[in-house]
Amino acid sequence: MIPVDPKYFFSIGVFILTSVFAFAQNNTNIGFESGSFNGWDAYTGTCCPVNISSTGFVSTQHGITSGLMTDTNTFNLVTAVSPGSNYSCKLGNADPSAESEKLKYNFIVPSTSTIIEVSYAVILENYPHPTVKQPRFSFSIEDSAGVNIGCDMEIIAGDPSIPFQSNGIIQFLPWTTSLVDLRNFAGQQLTLTFVTGDCEPGGHFGYAYVDARLLSAEINSTVCDSIGMVTLSVPGGFYTSWMTGDTTASIQFPVAQSPDMFQVSLSGDMGCEVILETDIKDLLPVTEFTTDKNCELLNQFYIGLNNASNNTYYWDFGDGTSVTGTDPLHAYVQPGIYNVTLTVTTQGGCTDSTSLQIIAGSDLNATVLVPEICEGKEVLLTSSVTSGFSIPVSWNWVLDNVSYNSSSVSHVFNEPGYHMFSLLVTDDFGCEYELTDTMMVKGADACDQHHLYMPNAFTPDDNGINDIWQPYGDVEGDYTLLIYNRWGEVLFQSNTIRSGWNGRSSSGKSLPVGTYIYKVLTKTEFYTGIINLIR
Repeated sequence: MIPVDPKYFFSIGVFILTSVFAFAQNNTNIGFESGSFNGWDAYTGTCCPVNISSTGFVSTQHGITSGLMTDTNTFNLVTAVSPGSNYSCKLGNADPSAESEKLKYNFIVPSTSTIIEVSYAVILENYPHPTVKQPRFSFSIEDSAGVNIGCDMEIIAGDPSIPFQSNGIIQFLPWTTSLVDLRNFAGQQLTLTFVTGDCEPGGHFGYAYVDARLLSAEINSTVCDSIGMVTLSVPGGFYTSWMTGDTTASIQFPVAQSPDMFQVSLSGDMGCEVILETDIKDLLPVTEFTTDKNCELLNQFYIGLNNASNNTYYWDFGDGTSVTGTDPLHAYVQPGIYNVTLTVTTQGGCTDSTSLQIIAGSDLNATVLVPEICEGKEVLLTSSVTSGFSIPVSWNWVLDNVSYNSSSVSHVFNEPGYHMFSLLVTDDFGCEYELTDTMMVKGADACDQHHLYMPNAFTPDDNGINDIWQPYGDVEGDYTLLIYNRWGEVLFQSNTIRSGWNGRSSSGKSLPVGTYIYKVLTKTEFYTGIINLIR
């Protein structure tokens, strides 16, 4: 088996039946299948050489054959009708009278890819005459200008290159085929001619049985099954050579090993090669598709460019709805993650499916916890991002035209008043949420009215930055700091303002991300609030 590209494998397998179909003989009788000589012209004359002198049918020299009759001069090995036909023609007879016979048929080559199969069985008496005087048979095909298009044949008694069988001095050639490629003559008129002749002295006969049919030179797919094998077939009776090296009329191989282009050579018993080929890739369904509307509820889907127009496309959007068509537009009602499945069925019945996970819309949401902000003092700004099905992966802050790229940032506002800020959050699907707002920065004098400043968040990740939570300011006299969880359990206690909380319990266990409650008692004041522990 030749090397192939595995991308054309699909799960359920393919069975491709390749065949050459005979044309229905609409208004044509090139194979005598009307049981008559309709469309044929007949001639008679002498031999040898063949000298045609009369026009018209002579019943003893031009005859339609049918049924199961056999030729007694061939030990009854030669049937009077070509295998696979209902009627043929006997041209000439067994009377040794130096006669010659001719049949001629004009036909228009169909516009579709066409070859012609010419069949003949030849019976000649071989007497030691010179070759030019021996009985003979020939066929040829000519164009409208009388030019021979090639692959013609002449058979003369005594020719050692012909695989004759013998019955005394009678030599006979059983039914034999020649294939002639007509694909370069589509729409043109051609003429098929058969000729037989006795020997020149007139003592030895020569005659033949003849037939012909037009065949399609196309390779067609017909059916599919689930065994995962491709079967390619051509009619038997011809010399067959596949590009794989096989010589049988049918070959079979796994679809996963199928090349794009498949080629087979056919020839009759007497030579003349005809090459047939097909693009297997075009016979198989292509299920790849894309969408350019990720993160939006309205989605446009596009099939792969290699798909044939006569395929059937079935879309399952993963939300309980489906549709058929090539490039559908679909609106989702709820944001979420959906598995979209495309099933492609070819005209021959081959089916394959593929799925693509998409995100429709986005429920990404971000808020910013804004503490009291004082002029000239560093403040920690923390974002809180929620989503039902995605994970935030990047943050982009802009504060006073300065950019930061983390979930929380420390910044110093050097001027009091309202300051614009923006935050752009991106999740793991590439969806974005943008928040734009203003925050109030208090002047230094206003902030000095408070003895202590309580940060609203910290990040105890041992990187040396914002690892400890503690109040800022000066305290005179008694001081107590208590940290609680949501259930009221004391996690940390300190009696000095310079000793802050490192995010651990009293036993030293690192506590999870979340919100915690602080209480600060001094001689004259009491503070309480919420701390956001962020890692």
